[in-house]
Amino acid sequence: MKKHRRTRTAALLAFAAAVAAQATAQATRSSPVQPQTPAAPSALVAQALLDAMREASGVPGMGAAVVQQGQLVWQGSSGRADIARHQPVDTDTRFRLASVSKLFTATALARLAQEGRIDPHAPLSAAGNPPDWLPAGWGAITAAQLAAHTAGVPHYEAQDAVRGHRAFSSAQEAARVHLAGRSLLATPGQQYRYSSWGYTLLSAAIEAGSGQSYADYLAGSLTQGLAIAPDEQRRPADASSSRSYTLTSTGVEEAEPHDHSYSLGGAGLVATPAALALWGGRLLQGELLSERWRQWIWSPQMLGDGRAVREPRGDAMGIGWRLSHDLQGLPLRHHAGATSGARSALLLWPSLGMSASLLSNALWTTAIERNTELLSAPFRPLPGDLVSSPCPTGAHTVSFSDAGQTHVVPAQFSAASGLCRATLQLPEALAALFSAAPQRPRRTVQLIALGPGLSRGALATPLGLLEWRATGPRAAQLRLPANSQLVTVHWP
Repeated sequence: MKKHRRTRTAALLAFAAAVAAQATAQATRSSPVQPQTPAAPSALVAQALLDAMREASGVPGMGAAVVQQGQLVWQGSSGRADIARHQPVDTDTRFRLASVSKLFTATALARLAQEGRIDPHAPLSAAGNPPDWLPAGWGAITAAQLAAHTAGVPHYEAQDAVRGHRAFSSAQEAARVHLAGRSLLATPGQQYRYSSWGYTLLSAAIEAGSGQSYADYLAGSLTQGLAIAPDEQRRPADASSSRSYTLTSTGVEEAEPHDHSYSLGGAGLVATPAALALWGGRLLQGELLSERWRQWIWSPQMLGDGRAVREPRGDAMGIGWRLSHDLQGLPLRHHAGATSGARSALLLWPSLGMSASLLSNALWTTAIERNTELLSAPFRPLPGDLVSSPCPTGAHTVSFSDAGQTHVVPAQFSAASGLCRATLQLPEALAALFSAAPQRPRRTVQLIALGPGLSRGALATPLGLLEWRATGPRAAQLRLPANSQLVTVHWP
């Protein structure tokens, strides 16, 4: 692995040196950025963003990857996979996927439907003979409703606080133990109610349709040759998986062991960032599903009254996949995950044939889909409406204006190898604005350009990456992810 990292580093340095030798065009006031303006190599920018984001968040370790047209074009690693053993994150490190696991279950449903082995719209108790793993009174729900979170199945409840301390050999066994005696919370097909237990049931239906355990079906039909598997972190032999951590007010602690076999298909898989992005690439390339069934999982689902199913943030809901648009208006298919010891995301751009993953080994407050979008931005074409903003050099003061308050921030700018970046020293109030528990506020943060000069960039904060867009040669807007709040920025 060390040899691999030395080879990768040497390649990046050689690439960066070649780009640094190019002449830099002078940006003009409020004019569009010219395509020929040199910028840093994509891999160099992405790695700088990943390192800065990990440092600002306090998360011990992160990994990310980008796949274009089915080919891995970048994978990055940052921080520690195991603090106690001083083991760094590398390209073989596997992270918990949390709810990104649901994408595999939804795709498995579509694959079995494509093969005629499951009718996704038929009641699970077809022919009046409910399976023994289906709770009484739940026979009318369908696999498609489970996948779109419209079956009325409860999510984790108070009685589930004890979950994670028992290993199950199948999803059907987990459903029998955990869901017996429960009631539906809504009439099937009438409401959106997010439920990981619904994905335990969907995994059980996949076992019934395939004649295999969920884990065996996944390995044999959907993830061949990829480092994607059930989370076995509780087992000492699983040295390739990152340890899981909890952020506290005083630092970082190792998270309590947790067995996710009660919902492998809802929250229980691990993967390397490259394997996850490559799996997304396979789906985009038509290797896993036919065009008909791929479009089915990416089509908005409908409630019984004709309304489109939407999750609370407003994204349309497909079969397991969330359907929205990125900051540039491009169609996006995605899902994120959050659990003890993990935040995760997988984003697909069908129009570009691109997939991007971001995985981490602690639970932290962030809009991780936005982080993944900005982290992978160097590999997509520049937006056509960028405004030229030359990269300053040396010491400057930058003014941040928010809700009538102005904060004057010392900043040190530099430009090397085509990469414009700055170190900012935030006052306490601004540091608090860019943070949320369990992360601690951070006074020193990094600004890293995503395009030529400072036309577009990302500020790496405890909240993650915040988009920076120039509005003039010495002015910009900074977008906070939670409420799309805009902070205006000026410098002399």
